[in-house]
Amino acid sequence: MRSESIRCIIKLKTDMEDKGRAEGAIFKQICTVNELDPQKIREEAQERFPEKFRQQNNEELLIWTAFDHKARTLVQSITATENQDHSLDHAAELYSIDGDPAAPAFVINDKAIQDIYDKDKAAKLIEVLGQVKLPIRA
Repeated sequence: MRSESIRCIIKLKTDMEDKGRAEGAIFKQICTVNELDPQKIREEAQERFPEKFRQQNNEELLIWTAFDHKARTLVQSITATENQDHSLDHAAELYSIDGDPAAPAFVINDKAIQDIYDKDKAAKLIEVLGQVKLPIRA
């Protein structure tokens, strides 16, 4: 009975370690395909969300930050002539992010972009946000 309990605990610990490695691999892959430095993204996430990082090393938060960093950089490349604070105020409306390591997602909110910007700028923003890449699944 005791050896069976020990086996269950060992298996649970191994499963949790495997899950952590897989989640970390997803974050690193997102950084790679989007040409981001994982260490800089980790530092940015810790700076933007210090309370959440004190609680745990949150892979979902790292994934979210990587997508958001890439998207904001792309938005700034198109809206560089505008007030930077104004263009970044709308960033949350332009796209949606799900940082779940099991199924990360980045969705461009076309309708919101078209409502906020003129036709030409909206088209450019939609096109440039299409450069945010998802991880490749095996």
